[in-house]
Amino acid sequence: MLRNIIFIGIVIFFSGCKTTEVTKVNRLSSTVKIISVNLHHTLNSKFEVTKFVKKIKNLNPEILLVQQIGRPGYGGGFDAIKELSRQLEMRQYFAEARDDLSFSSGNAIFSIYPIMQSAIVKLSNPKKKIQHSAAFGVIDVGVSSLAVISTELVNNSSENRVIQFKELNSFISKNNAFPILLAGDFYEKNEFVRENKLVELMNSEGMNKGEISNDHFYFSIKRLEIESAEEIFKDCHFISLKVIQ
Repeated sequence: MLRNIIFIGIVIFFSGCKTTEVTKVNRLSSTVKIISVNLHHTLNSKFEVTKFVKKIKNLNPEILLVQQIGRPGYGGGFDAIKELSRQLEMRQYFAEARDDLSFSSGNAIFSIYPIMQSAIVKLSNPKKKIQHSAAFGVIDVGVSSLAVISTELVNNSSENRVIQFKELNSFISKNNAFPILLAGDFYEKNEFVRENKLVELMNSEGMNKGEISNDHFYFSIKRLEIESAEEIFKDCHFISLKVIQ
């Protein structure tokens, strides 16, 4: 009888000390559909906006990064930012690069998600009257936050593009709490001989380059995985981006 009691006690003891298996948990991620496009100031009417929206709407973009878009100056006129935001049903942030009496030009961010933070990054353009800037925004995409930058670099000097990139990189290094996607028109193929100078500089800063067309680039910085990318039409590019928490 005593033997049976001792045996039962041992069975109970070992069953109570059962080892729990540790299951590897994958980091949460969220896939975001993004379009980056240089509009070259072509949205000058409601008709032009509608035509552009029809081209991209079937892709269901969640974030739209725009370069060279305008809004009215002091003399009034058509507001492409407002109309595009209305037709896409997206929030928007506009970063002015230059303005005169007739219109204001710059880069913009459109998003179906809340834009939590935003800023204009001023870029140098030595000895040139035309100003350049970048639109910066932090967007709440659900699982995590994603920082995006939409910009257009100077198109006539590789040396000046390097200067502008260094200014962007300085801003990024001070605002790198979130994964960052840098997209826009970099005009590198305009001076093919000097192209590697900017590309190598970007790669040396830990950016993952994705070249889609002759002069349109995107760069991702930490906790981003680009699943697919394609050129939709000239200067318009679609990116499927996985944001990892």
